Amino acid sequence: MWLDFASPWCWGFILAFWVMFTLTSAQRQSWLWAGANLTLITLVTGARGALYALMGVVFFYLLAQGVKKHDQAQKIHKIRVFTWARLSLPFALLVSLVLFVTHKTEWVLQAEGSLTKSVLMTIGFSYVCLRVIDLISTVERIPELAPSLVNTLNYLLPFHMLTAGPIQTYTDFIEHHPQKNEPTSAQAYVERWLKGGEYIAQGLVKKYCVAALIQGVCLTDFKTTGWALLLEAQLFYVWLYFDFSAYSDLALGVGHLCGLHTPENFNRPLSSRNLTVFWERWHISLSLWVRRHLYTPVQLHLARKTHNTHPVLVSTFAFSVAFVMCGAWHDLSVRFLCWGGLHAAGLSACYAYKHYLIKVWGRKTIRKVYMVNPWVKGIATLLTFEFVALSLLFAFHPTLFH
Repeated sequence: MWLDFASPWCWGFILAFWVMFTLTSAQRQSWLWAGANLTLITLVTGARGALYALMGVVFFYLLAQGVKKHDQAQKIHKIRVFTWARLSLPFALLVSLVLFVTHKTEWVLQAEGSLTKSVLMTIGFSYVCLRVIDLISTVERIPELAPSLVNTLNYLLPFHMLTAGPIQTYTDFIEHHPQKNEPTSAQAYVERWLKGGEYIAQGLVKKYCVAALIQGVCLTDFKTTGWALLLEAQLFYVWLYFDFSAYSDLALGVGHLCGLHTPENFNRPLSSRNLTVFWERWHISLSLWVRRHLYTPVQLHLARKTHNTHPVLVSTFAFSVAFVMCGAWHDLSVRFLCWGGLHAAGLSACYAYKHYLIKVWGRKTIRKVYMVNPWVKGIATLLTFEFVALSLLFAFHPTLFH
């Protein structure tokens, strides 16, 4: 991870571009932003690495333009014109999958110091892959949103979101483009900077105070056994939240300083009362991506095929597909596939339980009695916390699957 706030050069990079973003007009900020992205990649991987990254951006830019050209051809000729552009989305999926497997495995390009792997690690290709899919699918639905080359670079490789996300949607990127959100007064600039400073301070406290303390005092990389192992699982969950959300806060802070919109990624997930609420609060940008591109398409397709006669079974299958894929996205390993399967099972159980309560009590009684009962809420929150904490053992225990 390049975004090491304990490093002086990281601060120098951010402060330099903060000043330049402040002094540059909104019309030219896209070019400055692109320069910041390429500068970062060049500093970490060298000029050849930056060239590789730029070639990838050009490739996906051409695919997006192909989708747009195909749509224009259809409108002019009033027929389905077969062009290479019709294959843009599946081709983007295929290329992204190949690069993703290269990024995530040791059996592809195993040579030490592989420049391709270095570039994929630097740009955080796990996140870039999801942005590529969102970009191409959005342009397929709304061709007039096809990006310029500079906007393609800035959307796919935003320097402040390369480390650990979040995964901004392409429509959100367009809606909050710097040209559309330039502050109109000195007070607006100051408010933006203060908000950015607040996020950065919050992230630094989470990362270097709370998370560092928990890791240094309480965690053993799951070398304990028995009750100590169960206790460490709880603490590991808390540590993971503070460590991961710290990077999101830092990305938010840098984004605010430079006027680059960055979506929120966490919203008090430790107090979630069920898994559905948990995934609405934890890694929000990922859960929204999974819902939009995996769960909802599968669920709607099966609901139409079954005439919505088996909603629980349909949702169970959709959850299984979505979260097994989500586990594979985190890591191509048995442990993370099991982690994804566990969350799919948990979400399916939540959905079935909700369906049962509605059938027995009705929505009004649930809303006014069940949902506000403090005992029910407390027990549900505790069970959710335990489920998430223990599921992390499947993902991170070093010897569980050996």
